[in-house]
Amino acid sequence: MIVLLVEERQDPTKIELATEIYSQVCNSIRATDEVSFRLLGLVPLLSAAGILGISLSEQIASSPLLPGIAFFAAIVTGALLMWEWRNLKSCRSYLSYAMLLEKYVLYDALGKLGEKVPLDKSAPDVKLMEEIKTAQGQFRSRPDTKVIRKTIAELIIYSATISAWIAIGIMALIT
Repeated sequence: MIVLLVEERQDPTKIELATEIYSQVCNSIRATDEVSFRLLGLVPLLSAAGILGISLSEQIASSPLLPGIAFFAAIVTGALLMWEWRNLKSCRSYLSYAMLLEKYVLYDALGKLGEKVPLDKSAPDVKLMEEIKTAQGQFRSRPDTKVIRKTIAELIIYSATISAWIAIGIMALIT
């Protein structure tokens, strides 16, 4: 489909279709980011509230159920992290697809974003990724922040939260 759109680029309905597909991909990227950022805000907030509640309540802090509660919270947080990794993988797929659309399909529709080259479907993934890297557009022209990325921030937040719950569980078992 992508090759046909490039070869028949004079057809305005095909450009409109490509633009609509691109718009839907952008919406999907926004949706995955929104889920990520909501979880990034809620997980530490709810965990901090739970930990604060445990530390302020003498009854809960001395309960024999506390280790189970703490380890359960750590497991739930770990499961949310696994869900988030799936979400990140989906987002990366959407980004790659958007880059391909920018480079091969929306050349005319968005104004010379990339080279007008037919997509080589037989190319190995490595070659295809190199082709994607040379494209221009809103997803290709983003600055590449090698220090702090969404993935690293999520790993820090989730690791700290899981570690806190495990530490509470271990301390409750010891005392």
